[in-house]
Amino acid sequence: MRTYIVARTFHEIVDSYYESAKNKCNAHFRVAERHKRNHRHLGIAATSFSALVGTAVVSSLVQDKPETWLQITATLMSITAVVLTALQTFLDDAGLAAQHKSAAAGYESIKRALDFVSMKYPDAKGHVEEPGTAELESIRATLDDLVKQSPSIPDKDYDAVAQGRKNKL
Repeated sequence: MRTYIVARTFHEIVDSYYESAKNKCNAHFRVAERHKRNHRHLGIAATSFSALVGTAVVSSLVQDKPETWLQITATLMSITAVVLTALQTFLDDAGLAAQHKSAAAGYESIKRALDFVSMKYPDAKGHVEEPGTAELESIRATLDDLVKQSPSIPDKDYDAVAQGRKNKL
């Protein structure tokens, strides 16, 4: 089996980097929004259960002998509040959202750099001695670093963005 190296032009490479950066940027923003939403929902649930537990405890203190169902309900809500709060801390959706948003901003910056290189060197051929080639190599190195530092994007999110789907997060 023969392996062929496909020679691409300077602008074909710029376009492929741009498309990849655009998809990764949008996918990271998508995942960041999902983590932000999850953090908010879990926080609302944890806060609500904590408030209900406080109300049930105060209610039971006012009564001489609280009803058994009230004691059981307060206990279950207390356990649920603790579990929800622990989950919110353990899952760290807020931290993950911030990481994905930071990665998306990095890819957005790459897109702007690629636009600028394409505009600055409209006649570039990709030869080693051309200044546009050196700038593109610098952008490639930045992309490599960004990939290493960025959190993973679930395949379903990247695929949805790459295919232009606007389905639910």
